[in-house]
Amino acid sequence: MNNPVKYLLPGVWLVLAVSMSLTGCGDDHGDRFRKDRHRYPQRYEQPDDRGRERQPDREKDENRRDRDSKERRNSSDRIQQRPPEVRIQPPPPAPPAPVVPVAPPAPVVTAVPRAPVVPPAPAAPIIPVESPYVVENRGLVHEAFAVPVIFDPTPGFIVSKPPPALIDEVPPDQRPQGDDVAWIPGYWGWDDERSDFIWVSGIWRNMPPERQFVPGYWRGVQGGFQWVSGFWQTDSVETVQYLPPPPESLESGPVGQPPRPNHIWVPGVWVWRQTTYLWRPGCWIPPKDDWVWVPDHYVWTPSGYVFVSGYWDHIVPRRGVLFAPIRVAPQVLARRAFVYSPNAVVNVSLLIGDLFARPRYDHFYFGDYYDRAFFRSGIYPVVSFHNSRYGYDPVFARYVATQHMAPDEFTRRLRDEYNHRRDHPEARPPRTYPTPPKLEARHDIDFRVTVQPEVVEPLSKTVKRPDLPVRFESVSQDRIKQYRQTIAETRQYKDHRKDVETPKPATTSKQPVPVPTIRSSEPKKGPSEDRSAPKPAQVRPTLPQAGKASTPPAQTTPRVVKPGQPAVSEKIQQSPGQPTQLHLKKSPLASRPRNLLGIFKTTPAQPKVSAPDPKVKPGTRSTNRREPQE
Repeated sequence: MNNPVKYLLPGVWLVLAVSMSLTGCGDDHGDRFRKDRHRYPQRYEQPDDRGRERQPDREKDENRRDRDSKERRNSSDRIQQRPPEVRIQPPPPAPPAPVVPVAPPAPVVTAVPRAPVVPPAPAAPIIPVESPYVVENRGLVHEAFAVPVIFDPTPGFIVSKPPPALIDEVPPDQRPQGDDVAWIPGYWGWDDERSDFIWVSGIWRNMPPERQFVPGYWRGVQGGFQWVSGFWQTDSVETVQYLPPPPESLESGPVGQPPRPNHIWVPGVWVWRQTTYLWRPGCWIPPKDDWVWVPDHYVWTPSGYVFVSGYWDHIVPRRGVLFAPIRVAPQVLARRAFVYSPNAVVNVSLLIGDLFARPRYDHFYFGDYYDRAFFRSGIYPVVSFHNSRYGYDPVFARYVATQHMAPDEFTRRLRDEYNHRRDHPEARPPRTYPTPPKLEARHDIDFRVTVQPEVVEPLSKTVKRPDLPVRFESVSQDRIKQYRQTIAETRQYKDHRKDVETPKPATTSKQPVPVPTIRSSEPKKGPSEDRSAPKPAQVRPTLPQAGKASTPPAQTTPRVVKPGQPAVSEKIQQSPGQPTQLHLKKSPLASRPRNLLGIFKTTPAQPKVSAPDPKVKPGTRSTNRREPQE
């Protein structure tokens, strides 16, 4: 304390240091108190030569930011101070397609009333041009992909409208890999709900071995147009045998217990032997991997009944690609330049749960046909149609036999699922495409699935699916030209079949005799009135076969008489025991002959079937033949 200066000088320095730290002098921390504190603080820059070099750049950035902020303020002031006469100025005319406004929305909304600026949107500018076609989420299954086996085939039903001209169809640029994959073109099918035709799209088809496809067609008859179904014929046959109508089927379902749990029941059938029909009862056969046995059956034609022998076909996932049908507007069909290429694929894994059969049309349907009105019109679910008095589904038979659960339990669950969707429309699959699938539980395929899959999906999605047993490849333009040539040949072949199977009226070389003259003389040749010439569109029962007087008339199949056809030709067509041999050219849709590489892909041998029983005679309908149960 003797020398106070000694202690005063350190205190002064301490006070100066504290004051400088509080005021921010001597460093860059004071920047936060400046008016331009929106700038990033340069607290990490040192006062060296490099900092002095960057100082002009920072000043330029500051000036640019200040200039931008002033321009924004000025623009906002101009908007707020807009003269009032602008408000009453009429709005400019609307552009032809005001989908997205070009001018900024803020000035227009604040300055001008909303009603005059935004005109009412007309249908033409906002809605795009009418689509040339509409993809259906349900409808007919192409007859070359799968058809039900009908026990007692009848003449095709008649519609009042003529089918439109065939569509110029082009195969898509993606196809399944395989040496025997062919494109089978589409055709017109009938939609009862709309009372109009619907286009059944073409398909990619893995051809059954040693088979050729004979496509169906529409033919003109009295009162409208009649459908004649197609069928798979042996590829080595060019002369088709048209038989008289077979007796009513005696098939009443499986007999006895299968030798093993996975065996499949094959129904019985009438077979032609020389001059009469013999009944061949059904039997059990073992299943084959990746194959479905299609049993013997008959197909009706205007010239008689064609016997289709049994054959091995691929399982549904390996048959190819099934495309959804489309609805085309009449004004679109009038365009000559309309070209259609299918792109919507049907998910074939759902064909067991959402598949329906119509015996009268000889077609399968897929999708939403759960309403009671469809059942009353003759469109039955497969679980009810299979092994009923109407027919048999070979795909369903194999699917049920190869399931891990008991067949009775599986069919019961399918029936419960059908009843649930019949009574609850919200649980049915959507009818339009594309529609997001509903989050409803499905119990018809995999009873653990909780999300309903799509019935129809785009081809681009199907190509990328890893769960399919087939892979896809691109199709070149040269290959597409070849397919289009095959389409043209198929349509010519269809016309050839129509000409061959349609009976021609008999004419004389001297002078044509009017049809009424022949019909008026016909009653003199027969003792009864039933043998008189029919009137137009009259349905006549088939005469009983020779040697089978015990056959009641109720078993005969009615046949539609074509108007203008002489009575002599009708007698020849309906006379029993006289099959007709007609030359039918080979179809362009035939499987390829087997080569050396096909040795490892041989078709299974034909199963052993029962021998015909000559003791069985045609009789009345068996009491065991059940009706489809709803």
